[in-house]
Amino acid sequence: MPKLSNYKIDNSSSVPKYEQLKLALMRYIARIPEDVEYLPYEYEMESQFGVSKRTVRRALEELRNAGVIETSRKRGSKILKRDSSALVTKQLSNNLIEGTTIAAVIMSDQDSPERSNSLTWQITTELENNLAEYGANVAVYNMREQYWDNNQKLINSLTGKNIEWVFVDPYSFDDPEKLLADLMQAGIKPALFVIDLQQQINHSVIYQPGIDYVVLNNLSIIQSSFKGQFADADFIAYLTNEFDNNWSAPRAQICKNVAEELNIPFKQIIVPMETPESDSKIQYYKVREDASINAAMQLLPELKGKKHPLCIAANDYIAAGALKVFNEHGIFVPRDIKLIGYDNYAEFRSLNISTFDFNSTAIAQAMVELYEYYLHDKEKSRQSATGKMVFPKFIRRMTS
Repeated sequence: MPKLSNYKIDNSSSVPKYEQLKLALMRYIARIPEDVEYLPYEYEMESQFGVSKRTVRRALEELRNAGVIETSRKRGSKILKRDSSALVTKQLSNNLIEGTTIAAVIMSDQDSPERSNSLTWQITTELENNLAEYGANVAVYNMREQYWDNNQKLINSLTGKNIEWVFVDPYSFDDPEKLLADLMQAGIKPALFVIDLQQQINHSVIYQPGIDYVVLNNLSIIQSSFKGQFADADFIAYLTNEFDNNWSAPRAQICKNVAEELNIPFKQIIVPMETPESDSKIQYYKVREDASINAAMQLLPELKGKKHPLCIAANDYIAAGALKVFNEHGIFVPRDIKLIGYDNYAEFRSLNISTFDFNSTAIAQAMVELYEYYLHDKEKSRQSATGKMVFPKFIRRMTS
């Protein structure tokens, strides 16, 4: 039976502590025997996790709202639901997993040794948390560090540590095909994270035998969510900047598709974004905010005469800038316009922006399951490809 002490809170993470605690408790619930009906008492959680009473109570409130637990003053929190969507985890074979090490080969999204809140870093952290419960480890290789200036250095390090299986985010690299080919030639099994089905189709490298992958079924789920949630819209706007437009173009296409199906006008606004003066987060946020405000200002004239406009931003950064402009110009959200971002960034959760959660926990768990398949039959796995699919979830907050 797993112990509560197996789960840790990362004090350096930008993810709120109550959110980390909630996810830890859901993983704990998914793994304990069904005859265990109650969670530990609140004071035990405070002690085990080193968090405040307020943090514990906020995490339990989130679980109650999700229907996972119910709480009574006398007996504590009773478990009602154990299969909470993708957080349910299969029991792994401890004798296979224990003592092993995998690698996360990633490219950070910023010039800093610190972990960011990007999805790739979230998945890496969740992989560490998942495997730590089974006595396994993750060696993290941030290829943005200057030392890893060629694939051979990476492979020498991997083989020196007897690492046979790696998680790779291929879209971070200029030449992922070469990296994957070099890994497989060295006898190292790669498993990729693919952001959506269309990218899976376009990225032929993942069809090679021996490369596993987890697909986030992003585009189709988001499109169906928009159609179902906002069928009364009479106008759809999509805001982005030139820097983000390269990777966010499929998101714009979703909005255009929905507008065509609803037979309503669609407007895409793409604005320039200045290069930050430095690599500091403050500069990074400032240039993004300036571009976001510029995009929202260009949208304002388009809103005249619209009764149910819907504004979709390429990510939560842009949505935050748009929200600022709307508030300054007396446009009430969501009464006068509905606003949606993407990515569920922790930095913007206090703004209550409707968004999509790509569920790094579920993605990491799917990766762990692929690793388990590999350990069961290494030779067969090296000759075949296994794929798993994960679905994002629309989070409706105060802006829609």
